[in-house]
Amino acid sequence: MRPLKSWSLRAKLNIGLALMFLTITVTGTFTLIMVKQNLGATEEVTRHVTPMALASLRILGGLEHSQAALRGWMLLGDPQFRTERRTAIEQEILPALAQLKTQTATPSNPLNPPAADLARIEQLLTDALAHQQAIEDIAWTPDNIPAVQLLTEQAAPLSSILSNSLTHLIDLERHRETNASHGELPFILAHAQGSANNAAANLRDYLLTGENRYHQAWSEEWMRNQTRSQELLLLDFLMSEEQQQIFETYLNARQQFSLLAGKLLELRGRPDWNIANHWMATRAAPVIAQLTPLLHGLVKQQTDFLHSTIAAIQNNSRELTWTACLLISIAFCFTIGFSHQVILSVVNPLTQIRQTMDRIQQTGDLSEPITLLFDSRDEIGLLVNAFNRMAAELRRTTISKNAVENILGSMNDALAVLDPAGCITDVNPAMARWLGYNEGELLGIEFSHLVTLEPNS
Repeated sequence: MRPLKSWSLRAKLNIGLALMFLTITVTGTFTLIMVKQNLGATEEVTRHVTPMALASLRILGGLEHSQAALRGWMLLGDPQFRTERRTAIEQEILPALAQLKTQTATPSNPLNPPAADLARIEQLLTDALAHQQAIEDIAWTPDNIPAVQLLTEQAAPLSSILSNSLTHLIDLERHRETNASHGELPFILAHAQGSANNAAANLRDYLLTGENRYHQAWSEEWMRNQTRSQELLLLDFLMSEEQQQIFETYLNARQQFSLLAGKLLELRGRPDWNIANHWMATRAAPVIAQLTPLLHGLVKQQTDFLHSTIAAIQNNSRELTWTACLLISIAFCFTIGFSHQVILSVVNPLTQIRQTMDRIQQTGDLSEPITLLFDSRDEIGLLVNAFNRMAAELRRTTISKNAVENILGSMNDALAVLDPAGCITDVNPAMARWLGYNEGELLGIEFSHLVTLEPNS
């Protein structure tokens, strides 16, 4: 390879520009590659990861919304909760499920869950919504709590018979002619009526609340009524025939109520005493418990991929930053070096040529040649060498200004130098003496004017 000093100026400039263009091209190409990678990762997140994660989260949120609305309906019976549950299904769960199916149907999605998992999610979701609907339908119907239904349909009428029978017996006893032996009968009837009413009230409260204090109160009041009923049975001979018939009706109703109360207590003690609550715990909740981990698994998968993608984008950005800084630094250093080379090769020699020409113009001194800071064989070097040769040739063939002035000063003949306008630009001492002026006084005067004048004596 030829040394740099032997290259032409055009070659140096072309190579410098080519290297600068190459540096810019490499920097731009690397930047475009890294940006394209980041855009691809971002598009993957935007098109697949984020929608799938959001769809899974919307299904989970919709299920929680639906469950909360269902519990509100079960507790309060407000129709607004049924509307809320339908809203959760129609606006949250079903659209999210459709979006999830659309995303997983995209072949280019690398995070598609197995078809079996998606089918299981859809089946569990269908089962959960069906169980919720069944719970909603039965929650506020008589069939929801069999014990309360039995209490309303059978126990309550029997309780009314007990209370009405005792009331009738008391009224009949009040209008009878009584004697001392009848004095205890109204008291026992009143106590029997009070204990029967209290027992029925505590039984109802226990069936509705399940609190043991009501169960204990029911047992105590019913035992008290049992005692009073046995006392009345021993005193039935004091009753009139009409009273005995009413008392017989009371005893039959009491026997039926006692058997029915045992059945009511047995129903209330069963796990499914409240069918809606039982179905919620044994049907809807287990299905949702199976569905939730699957959806959380999808969310975690998408989240992990999102985190890894973000980390890759950040790593690419760091690499891009460092590489761009490196290439820019290289380009900067090259630019500085190239500029310095241009200054040494072009600007400095041209400045030396201009300064030398100014010196020659002012002094006529051709003795000092132009010396370059380094040996250059390009166009500038050739120009400097040519200028030095020209100066040497002029120095060899040209008389110096001082020599000319010495010759003119030693001449005895008068001599004047005129410009094209006829004005004196220089005179020798002989001319100045002949005209009777100083040399400086004659400069710039028209010579034709001087020759018409008589010389000064």
